[in-house]
Amino acid sequence: NPNTPEHVKLQIDSKYAVESAVTCSIQPLEDLSDKDISDMASKSDDVRLLRRLSKLPQDWLRVDLLHNPNLPTDIIEEYSDDDSAIVRMHVALNPNTPVDIIEKLADDEGYNVCAAVARRSDISPELLDKLSKHPSTIVRNEVAENINTSADTLKYLLKDDSTIVASNARDLLNILNMM
Repeated sequence: NPNTPEHVKLQIDSKYAVESAVTCSIQPLEDLSDKDISDMASKSDDVRLLRRLSKLPQDWLRVDLLHNPNLPTDIIEEYSDDDSAIVRMHVALNPNTPVDIIEKLADDEGYNVCAAVARRSDISPELLDKLSKHPSTIVRNEVAENINTSADTLKYLLKDDSTIVASNARDLLNILNMM
């Protein structure tokens, strides 16, 4: 109702009112609390709002956006080149990240990014084989625990310098042999 006072509209549904005001550029983002911005980033289905939020500089906000299933793929792709390894790690964890971006992130300099790639349930055995030779024990351990890892790669990891990686590879190989 156009005659409803603004304070009543906000009381009816403050979250919707804040999001609508921001989307329509009535309320500047700078006037909102970090919590309101975070909630909008991770939960909004308004693509215009998500695009607007994606231009803000905070790392935590990019991470929140990457948790949103409605985040457009072009923003995910843009974030795959982010300066922050934490942001790139969340790109790798995002289920909507395209395969070509996942393959690129498998070569990332950040071990946590590569570990996130190796943790994916939809990763190919070929990419897991490549990551099984990563210098980081953390990455190799993620490979040793991923059900998509081939038996040949697991056999290779049985000889790993890390007893944890070798043990996890043995455990997964035993499970695969029982299937």
